Amino acid sequence: KKPSKKKRRLVDLNEEEPRDDAYTLSLFDGGKKNFRDLKLREGEGVDLRLRPIWVCPNRRIFLETFSPLYSQAYDFLIAIAEPLCRLRIMHEYQLTDFSLYAAVSVGLNVKTIIEVLERLSKTYIPQEIIDYIRVTTESYGKLSLVLRQNRYFLEAQDPEILLKLKNDPTIKIVSD
Repeated sequence: KKPSKKKRRLVDLNEEEPRDDAYTLSLFDGGKKNFRDLKLREGEGVDLRLRPIWVCPNRRIFLETFSPLYSQAYDFLIAIAEPLCRLRIMHEYQLTDFSLYAAVSVGLNVKTIIEVLERLSKTYIPQEIIDYIRVTTESYGKLSLVLRQNRYFLEAQDPEILLKLKNDPTIKIVSD
């Protein structure tokens, strides 16, 4: 017996309530959301059809492979996000703590990450994404563990970080 094929149906994004459609739901971690919830940019004098990415509130980023800016966007997304799925016409990426740590470790800063996302995105970057990027990357690279003469030392550009660590009860026990 042949396995039955599910018939695909189009989802009307103008409906009041989106249908329980597998494609629609899979984009947003089980919530009844779809691309209708993303606000397209308007009146900026830029052709949005050229912008290759969609940034979603659930930290997912979709890249259109047919865009003229595909190669630049692809290189940037590989630096800041983890690839989930790479289909012929659309790639899917996920922003994670580890991917943002990797981005900061290769020299990208928070301001650059947000500015490039805004330049490449068809939609406004959701505030929760901007907050997530800032909170996740604010402490990366501020402290270094250095080995000198067979002893480990902590180095920081900001002396307040070292004072905070020095006053931490767990570290105080070890350093005494």
